[in-house]
Order: sequence, then structure tokens, then C-alpha cells
Amino acid sequence: TSIEKRAREKNLRSGFSFGNETAGSPGVPSSVNFNMSVEGHFADIAAFIEEIEMSGLLIALGPITISGDGDSASARLDGKIFFTE
Repeated sequence: TSIEKRAREKNLRSGFSFGNETAGSPGVPSSVNFNMSVEGHFADIAAFIEEIEMSGLLIALGPITISGDGDSASARLDGKIFFTE
């Protein structure tokens, strides 16, 4: 996915999985849940999250859990991607 590509560009190790997909209706986009984990430098993780938020993707980030600091940090992101078919 383009989100995984962005993680690689920030030198982050990542895991990504899609969850349930919800069909849209007239005027309402379809959506799919996802969860992602990333590991790397704290500053790179923060920059990655900011880049996703500013990317223009139709995405809603849910809880973000970050642990560690400096050179050894990890984060778990849950969210929903919206799309039209």
C-alpha cells in the first residue's frame, strides 16, 4: 500500500493488515479498517504519522499507541481508509 511505502521511505520496519470492509451507498464512500505497526527512530515515526495525516488520503486514524523513545520506538496505528469504487 502507499502507507507501507511511506513507512519504508522513513526507514521504518512495518506490518500492515486490512480488516473489515464496509460497502458504501449513494453519497457515502466505502471504507476498510486497517491496523499497522511500525518500529524505528521516534522522530521518524512521528514524521511518518504526520505525513499520513497531511497526505490527502481519505483516512481516519483511531488510537495511536507509541512506546519507547529515541532510537528504539514502536507505534501501533488503527484506522479506516475511505474510498469510492
